[in-house]
Amino acid sequence: MKTPSAEFKLTVTKFRNILKTPDKQRGTLYQMRAVRYDSDLVRVEKYTAGRRKGFVRCIKIHPGSVALRFRVDQPAGSADHYSPVGIAFVRKGQRKRRTLAARPVGKAFPPHTMALDEVNRALSITAEFPKGRSPDEGQYEFFLFIQHDESGKLGIIDPPLDHDHTDQA
Repeated sequence: MKTPSAEFKLTVTKFRNILKTPDKQRGTLYQMRAVRYDSDLVRVEKYTAGRRKGFVRCIKIHPGSVALRFRVDQPAGSADHYSPVGIAFVRKGQRKRRTLAARPVGKAFPPHTMALDEVNRALSITAEFPKGRSPDEGQYEFFLFIQHDESGKLGIIDPPLDHDHTDQA
């Protein structure tokens, strides 16, 4: 049986080097569009008005096995290219508001596989998103690490992903 999947395109609008910027401003600014999502396990909330109309506001993942793919595109009119280089996980609520420092998550994040597609500048993750026994069990946040291809500088993108493990798809 094929694993349900979803693909998202992230376009960097303002790159921020995580090694040089103050803690409060480390997140790279970006726009995200849903390329496809073919499963009831993945729901996408989009902005409905203003400058962000049509862009993804939140990705909602329900219990079950799903493959997520994030492709990083270059900004319009720019020669800059960015590639995903990894992913980090933190328990929800354990990230300090003023930093993007990841803490070890132990078994909070579901077992998963990750694959980098260097040719298409994409990162894929396949995971089994479990149902929880309590409202806060198993909730997490994740961050995509990107790298500026020419300079090697590192950036971080915080996609709006909500793992609602107690909801029924």
